[in-house]
Amino acid sequence: MNMLDRRAFFKSAPVAALAATATPALAFQAPVTETPEPDPIRRWLEQWKAHRAEWETNGHDETGEETAYGAAAWDEASKLGDKIAGTKAITQDGALAQVEFILLDSEPSDFNVTGHREALKLVAAALKGGLV
Repeated sequence: MNMLDRRAFFKSAPVAALAATATPALAFQAPVTETPEPDPIRRWLEQWKAHRAEWETNGHDETGEETAYGAAAWDEASKLGDKIAGTKAITQDGALAQVEFILLDSEPSDFNVTGHREALKLVAAALKGGLV
């Protein structure tokens, strides 16, 4: 192939189109990494549940006053709740854990609009069953 033929080849439409599309795609391709970290939200929810259960069962003295132990359990649950609510889920299970958190940490009276709590229950059911 002489020089003129090479230039004609590189200027041809298919080669130009390939160069225009492949180069940006390769430039923005995510680097290959090790196995990604699992979504932490499910683990945080389980820890939150444990701290809340501990607060409910052992967090008060005989008179009903909150103990230092109970206050510490509540504080840990609150910190975990902030993490659950403030972290973007990266998996379907993480999103499900966030919806479960909202439902567990709220009362029906917390929802001012009829149907919101019910809608979240349906979202949780869809996430548990897997979306199509």
